[in-house]
Parts: sequence; C-alpha cells; structure tokens
Amino acid sequence: MAKRKVALPNALVFTLHEQALALPVEVITEVVRPVWPLRLPRAPSGCLGAIDVRGQLVPLVRLGALLSLEGLARPEALGDYLIGRMVLVVSLRRTVALVVDQVLDVCDIDPRVPMSALEAALASTPIVGTCALGNRRALVLDPTRLVSAVRSRLLQRSLDAVAVT
Repeated sequence: MAKRKVALPNALVFTLHEQALALPVEVITEVVRPVWPLRLPRAPSGCLGAIDVRGQLVPLVRLGALLSLEGLARPEALGDYLIGRMVLVVSLRRTVALVVDQVLDVCDIDPRVPMSALEAALASTPIVGTCALGNRRALVLDPTRLVSAVRSRLLQRSLDAVAVT
C-alpha cells in the first residue's frame, strides 16, 4: 500500500536581526518595498506610522519591537527600514505591515519537528513552531497574536485620528 503524502502548510521565511522567522503564507497578502510612512499621533513604541495600501491606512510596525529583538542589533533610525521589505499580513480581518530585513524563501511547516529548548522558552511570545530551510531553522510566528499586539486601543485611536483629518 502506497503512503499518502500529507500536504504541509507553507510559510514565508524572512530574516530579522539575523534570526530566521516565518509566517504562514495564507495570511500574507504581499511583500513590498518599504515606503515612507505617515506619522501617527500617540502611536505606541515600535509603530513607525501608517502606510496607504490601496486607500486603506495600514500600521507599519517594527517586528523586532513586538518580539523584543530590537536589542540584538544597532538602534535603527526611522529611515533605516527603507532597505528591507514590508510583509503585509491579514489576521482578525486587519492588515498590518511588518518591517523585516530580507525575504528568503517559502518552506513547509512541519509540526513533527520538535522545538529546541530556546524555542520552547519563547513559547510566551507569538512563536508557534519551526520550519526547516536547508540547514537553518526558522521560528514560525502566530499571525493572530502578532496582529492582536499591534491593534491595541491606542494604535486604533491613532489610526482613527488620522482617518478623520
């Protein structure tokens, strides 16, 4: 009897401060070159502002700030993110643009690959698993937890204030 091949979900793998991270492809609408953001009043730390995506204001967020990885690299000036990429993620019917350093590839998320001790220690963060990319492993992020963290009431009030003006 032939074994049936199980289709594994795919993830987009990218780097952030030299750490390989991934998001499920089904929540990614596009990967784009960064554009200069519109500043948001009272925006929380880590939010660079908002960008216009086909008439919709989308918060532009430093993913490193959400994951507490900002200390792993030199402090960034506002314009430093312009050399990376923006990954547009939709979850909870909300779109968020995440600043990443470089997009690498798409790979399978294999739930049978056990997490290392370090990865397990990060379980309180939005990390839900790993995927292999050659000899490198990427941490797979939970888009719902990421978007929830971004869409705080403070940020929503900031977006509403800009939309009214």
